[in-house]
Amino acid sequence: MCEVPETFFDNFSKNPTNEAVLNTESLLQFASNIVKFCELQGKALYLVKTDVGGNIKKIRTSCEKYKVSTVEEMLIKEKEAKASKNDNSGSIGLLWLMRAIELVLEVMVELPASPDLTMREIGRSAYTKTLMKHHNTIMKNLFYAGLALFPDKHTFLLRLAYNKPNMETQVLDAMKEFVGQYGALMECIQHLLVKYGVEDSPTAELEASSTS
Repeated sequence: MCEVPETFFDNFSKNPTNEAVLNTESLLQFASNIVKFCELQGKALYLVKTDVGGNIKKIRTSCEKYKVSTVEEMLIKEKEAKASKNDNSGSIGLLWLMRAIELVLEVMVELPASPDLTMREIGRSAYTKTLMKHHNTIMKNLFYAGLALFPDKHTFLLRLAYNKPNMETQVLDAMKEFVGQYGALMECIQHLLVKYGVEDSPTAELEASSTS
């Protein structure tokens, strides 16, 4: 009999290693749990949910096509095939998956650190620091409108406890642990995206912003 999770964060492995994100099946399972996180919060994260779901499909399709089982193998195969910059490639899917996850993680970072802000304000602040710079005006407006639909903090945390009362402290503790463990692992994938030319290096981005 499967153990019922106390909080949403019990769906993730504790003390994960790099394999949790560098193995594609493990990464896609992680991403599927991010979809569930978005579903728990309703319309506020609908755009993030659909974006993550679409990018999961791109990565899975690429791995099946090239018969690979790791993120790096997929990036290598698509670069060799000169397909890594195609919109439907697994490489681009991975790039946008990481950007969406960065937004979700930033929400989780800002929530416990911002007791005086509403969830709407936290969501928009997180978006401004992450995805916003990659979006055109239309997408910015759509995301801003969506993030205004966040519930209040109590409801947000209650949903992450599967509607069990008096769990806010436990949920926040689990959230901090999750961000600390998985946030560091995301850096492994960011490194690979830069290594194989899918994402600009942080240095290049800084140089571009300073000359614009």
